[in-house]
Amino acid sequence: MFESVSNLNPNKPIVTLVHRVITPKGEVRWHKWTNRAIFNEQNKVKEYQAVGRDITENKRVEEALRESEQVFRKMFEDSMDGMVLADKTGKYIKINKALSKILGYSQEELLTMDSSDVTYPGDVNQHSDVAQQVFAGESEGFS
Repeated sequence: MFESVSNLNPNKPIVTLVHRVITPKGEVRWHKWTNRAIFNEQNKVKEYQAVGRDITENKRVEEALRESEQVFRKMFEDSMDGMVLADKTGKYIKINKALSKILGYSQEELLTMDSSDVTYPGDVNQHSDVAQQVFAGESEGFS
């Protein structure tokens, strides 16, 4: 940390550091410090200013989100059911292996398509209507 502060200069007067600390009770906390060097007319350090914040809760939330994303990713990728993530226009964003196998296209091919490319032509309008209802929060999905 001291090395980062000692490297401050008039062109880079601010550095932000995140580090763990251990409280007297042995609890691990996360701190974020923003350090600023203030220089005089001769470009010599006149003073330092430091502002610190406890970001432990932010770190906990980030870790919980990371874990949740890992669970979702594993469920999505390893599911035997075909799954797709699509944007509001129906363009595929992410396809799992099962859907690729079910539809007979590679995942790369499917990522160049949208739902209308793999939907029976007579069902495209109904499919589009249901998708719009889902995005509008009026429906929970396809049945």
